[in-house]
Amino acid sequence: MCDTIQRASGMETDTDGLLWVLDEGNSNCPGKLWIFNLLKNDKTERVHQFPHSVISHSNDDRWLNDIVLDKTPDDYLAYITVSESEKIIVYSRKLDKSWSVETPGRRWISLALSPIKEPRQLYLGRAFSEEMYSVSVSELKNEGGSAAVKFIGNWTKSPCRMLIDCSNVLYAAFALKTYLTKWNISEPFREQRLYEAEGMGHTHWPFTFDLDANGSFWMMERNLSEGWRKPRHKLLKAEVGAKSYIFCTSTALTTPQATAFSFNTILVWLLVCCLVLSGTLIAWLTLKMRRMQTSSRHISMDNLVFLGSKQSSTD
Repeated sequence: MCDTIQRASGMETDTDGLLWVLDEGNSNCPGKLWIFNLLKNDKTERVHQFPHSVISHSNDDRWLNDIVLDKTPDDYLAYITVSESEKIIVYSRKLDKSWSVETPGRRWISLALSPIKEPRQLYLGRAFSEEMYSVSVSELKNEGGSAAVKFIGNWTKSPCRMLIDCSNVLYAAFALKTYLTKWNISEPFREQRLYEAEGMGHTHWPFTFDLDANGSFWMMERNLSEGWRKPRHKLLKAEVGAKSYIFCTSTALTTPQATAFSFNTILVWLLVCCLVLSGTLIAWLTLKMRRMQTSSRHISMDNLVFLGSKQSSTD
């Protein structure tokens, strides 16, 4: 019975073509993390059952919510929220091991990971609260320890879903709200309305969304205006020009300092090329002028000799 996914509460796909599925489980089955290889006919690569010491096997004390992936030089780490406990769950694909990091006094429901840069930040939406925090991912490697979280600001409602793109824009959806908002994490916290729907009815999770590798924002809208027995779903797409945090190869060009550095480097190379071309042109012109001067001298000498011979014959 427990050898299949009971309830998928979070999914993410990495750059290696692996699909990670967070399984909430049920009253009989503990929570698990499933990894499927999409490049090999969806083959099940691994099933990790969380130990009771990491995530409670009691259904009343467990509510797995969301997952994000952190690619390191030699590993893939998954960060997971469990809203029924005051901690963040970490899983290492390399070690096939999970552990928890305590956050005393606070429980989390949503999370989002910043693009690849140091120090990388994990943004956390507090459960049953409008408060948002952040924590450095370096603190999440402290197995069995605790992490110091930093207060960022207050949303209009508790976010049930968050995502950050490669341009540092954080998107958020909220429980019982019919709109999405965004915020650029490089700037002071300021919530901006992104999309709003009308007549959706009473639905706890009105939106799910994600970004692909081509800069497209995909969103599923759930409409219960005709009741729970007649749900309507709408798939929407918008071109935002930024990839998901998963597909960011580098954020070197997203910061002003790095952009200035790249621009200055290009100018230096252009200057060097101009100097080289100018030097080559000057050398070519100098050589050509010398050849012309030498040729002129030969012509003058020939004329002199010719004229001298003519004068002698006339005499």
